[in-house]
Amino acid sequence: EPQQPQPQSPPQPQPQRQQRQLDYTPAQAEQMRPLYEVSAAEPSFPRAATAIVAWQLAVALAEELYYRGFVESAGVLAISYPLRAAGVDIAAAGALPLVEGLPLLVSAALFGLVHAEFVEGAAAAAHADDAG
Repeated sequence: EPQQPQPQSPPQPQPQRQQRQLDYTPAQAEQMRPLYEVSAAEPSFPRAATAIVAWQLAVALAEELYYRGFVESAGVLAISYPLRAAGVDIAAAGALPLVEGLPLLVSAALFGLVHAEFVEGAAAAAHADDAG
């Protein structure tokens, strides 16, 4: 006697993962564009991860060279040059905190101002996540 096909149960729907779209400001999107171009074009995870790490290190190194190497050093020179030209021994006069501390504070403040948009964008995105 021929076997009759068994009725199959309908396929069970797979639980859907909730996908969230990242909200970036135009400045953030422009900064992230090269990262997506590099990593999205690479199907291999190790290569994509290596590209992301290399890109992040390149950005961090460039920022460090600019803020510490240029802005802070230029500030130290701008403050110390007139003092030295006037014959002031900076260490003996107790001016070392001023000569080295003020450029550090200015450099840190400038770095913070440049990156403030990213903090505001992250706060807005977090607020939108809480509301939604």
